[in-house]
Amino acid sequence: MNEELKPAKPIITNSLIKRFRKSIIWLYIATVATSVPIIYFATRYQVYAEANRELSLLEDSLSSLREYIAKDVRPGLLQANLFESPAISGILTTSIMAGYFREKQPDYYIKVASDNPLNPQKICRSLSKSNCWINFGIMKT
Repeated sequence: MNEELKPAKPIITNSLIKRFRKSIIWLYIATVATSVPIIYFATRYQVYAEANRELSLLEDSLSSLREYIAKDVRPGLLQANLFESPAISGILTTSIMAGYFREKQPDYYIKVASDNPLNPQKICRSLSKSNCWINFGIMKT
């Protein structure tokens, strides 16, 4: 009679099931603990790279505007003895254009910053001190 009650397959004990569950839980925790920082830093790098690319494009467009004023507009006006400040000064033209840009994109602030300016409005502030070696302090406000 005892032989009839014995099952044919081996019995899995509770301790084996508990160990398996614990190992699955620890595997999940380890996976999350490693993947979250990796995803964070990869995403952060991509966001900064995209922002730098966009700001570089904006900075290049402003530099191109200044170069256009200096090479194409200014010589002709000086030969004709005409003096129009925005047409002669690339910095002034850039400042005026930055005002128009501010109206269209209020989240961005373009400032022509300098280390040692004669105009006190062009002094580098705390946010733009790291970018003063660049002629433009382009910041997202």
